[in-house]
Amino acid sequence: MTSIDADRPRCLRPVSATTGPLADTRTPASRFAGALRPRTLLGHTAIKIAVLLLAGSPLPGCAIRSAGSARPDAGPCTTPRNASTAQLQQVVDSTRIAGPTRLWYPHPPATRLHQLIGQVSASSCDLTAGTYDVIHLRLWRSDPIMVRDIIRWRADDRSGAQLLTSYPRGYVEVTKDWWLPGEILFVEPGSAFTDSGAVRDGINRRYGDIAEPQAVLRGIASLANWYSPRRVERATTIAVLRDTQPITYYSRVIDRAGRSGIGITATGNNDRDLLILHPSTGEVLAYEYARRTPTGWHVENYFLYLTHTHSSHRWWEPPGASNDEPPPPPLHPRVEPNWDSSTRPAA
Repeated sequence: MTSIDADRPRCLRPVSATTGPLADTRTPASRFAGALRPRTLLGHTAIKIAVLLLAGSPLPGCAIRSAGSARPDAGPCTTPRNASTAQLQQVVDSTRIAGPTRLWYPHPPATRLHQLIGQVSASSCDLTAGTYDVIHLRLWRSDPIMVRDIIRWRADDRSGAQLLTSYPRGYVEVTKDWWLPGEILFVEPGSAFTDSGAVRDGINRRYGDIAEPQAVLRGIASLANWYSPRRVERATTIAVLRDTQPITYYSRVIDRAGRSGIGITATGNNDRDLLILHPSTGEVLAYEYARRTPTGWHVENYFLYLTHTHSSHRWWEPPGASNDEPPPPPLHPRVEPNWDSSTRPAA
């Protein structure tokens, strides 16, 4: 078994659509020393929880910049690129034997999260301008086994677009969706992060009981499916976590892309929610939902956030376009408006 010292936390850098599990040469067992398999969370009721949160203190060897610094903490902002069906098949094969995420170094959450709020630094993607929030995420579920790779564009007027690749493959290699202003019904118009009250209201509309720590973690992950919050907005979200009880903070967690972060958990009688954050920028890196079984925790859903950035145009539009022309055919809209909208965290 790999020792903790041999696998010390590393500073985080953005990953592209084809890095992470696809680019790592280690064996699945050593790479995913705490990864998992997933499934839909539909129908699970949030239960009372004794929850676990993440650490706001810097990881060894990772400098944290002050909240006032505009200098990005990580490397250059990457441009999202779709994974192919063949690449997703490799991801499935690599994670088929993975278990739940391993958690190290629990701490009381309030003090650590309060420190993180004051230290949240800018990410390299914060410096990217554009009308659209661009989110690149990868979703696993375990029953049946499925992985989906999504690049999503969303504007404050609720227009946007989406490219989706699946394994097992659907009718086409890449499913293409686009939405005119007002057509994205999963989000409210404008920003969801004006203050902590707005964040709580958004979570409450989705899950109905902001007092439940599991609902808070699911709600924050749900927002990460559609928004690319900048530094101040991320600090607002962390303030909501700080005021949520009971939760536990873990100062070292590794996501499925091999990135080290801090972990926050909320646990019910038979299920557990885990949110993984970047230790200095506060960005959401991953969300995991697991059920307790006679043999231990079984991961049912896993959301991996590869990139949160911004853009002035969608994939088919040249820079400076009017943004009111549909993409060129062929388009292949799906029967369901969004796969992850039928799971928790709802999209």
